Amino acid sequence: MVHGDNQQETENALSLDIAYLLGVYMSDGHCRQGKSGAYVYTQRSIDRDFLEYVQDCFEREYGKRGKIYLHENGGFSLKKGNRKTIFKLEISSKEHFNRMIGWTNKKEIVPESVRHGKRSVKENFLAGLMDGDGWISLGLARNGNNIYFQVGLASISPWIDDVARLFHSIDIRTTTIKKMSGQENRRFFVNVVDFIRSGIRFRIGRKQNRLELIARLLRDFYLGYKPTSERNGETRRLVGEWLDDKVQPM
Repeated sequence: MVHGDNQQETENALSLDIAYLLGVYMSDGHCRQGKSGAYVYTQRSIDRDFLEYVQDCFEREYGKRGKIYLHENGGFSLKKGNRKTIFKLEISSKEHFNRMIGWTNKKEIVPESVRHGKRSVKENFLAGLMDGDGWISLGLARNGNNIYFQVGLASISPWIDDVARLFHSIDIRTTTIKKMSGQENRRFFVNVVDFIRSGIRFRIGRKQNRLELIARLLRDFYLGYKPTSERNGETRRLVGEWLDDKVQPM
């Protein structure tokens, strides 16, 4: 296990940017040593705003931003007939390399500084993890009258149990972790109301927009300031306008 020069920082003063970057690294990030000997952090995403926020965190923490490229492979298929552009972020930083590899034991564990950290550290770590491995879905039920929505996280990694406990430690309830049918991944769902009340934000705009719409629909429903028929009609209109067709998990 690699121990960087700032190992003690994990016990005393983990910054919120590093907490977020740890969550992103555990889900979507990669650290490698190139042929030239450079220590490089890389990350691919269909969401450029996600990579730009990671750049902002890097700049505040290390004073460097790296570069975002249009990935030369062009895109990948999320579903048949649907192609998405992929962006790639590359940043050289030996300090970040040593931190991520050492503090997570190469993505095997959630760092102790996060598990026993203050609430804001846990929230930022979970925000990074949810931007990477989390999903949020919203749609109309088949009858066209009711809406459904889910927030959850799936991973093949053993640390998913610690992540569920992190959510519970900041008063966000989750379902029991279960193995996904026909897959190695395990997943759990997050209580949507608890998640919204926590104030955790997605830095991916398309996910955050969906969360804000769910929050609005829930608020209107619980306030009940409109007759049920009118409220249901507006719900159908809002969700129908927001979606192109049936929602796919993000």
